[in-house]
Amino acid sequence: MLRSGLEQQQLLSEAYYNVTINLKDVSDEAFRLTQRRVSELLQEAKDSVASILDAAENRT
Repeated sequence: MLRSGLEQQQLLSEAYYNVTINLKDVSDEAFRLTQRRVSELLQEAKDSVASILDAAENRT
């Protein structure tokens, strides 16, 4: 199950970057605020994944 969750996080990261690249010229302020929040959430997810992987590695 751990691997499945990590794989999903990776796919979501790739989707996020794809959308970001394709919509880079959007200037709508509400969109920009949402984009910043999503970026923060993505970083939190990456940090969580790193912590989980470290804990799993140290457990064995």
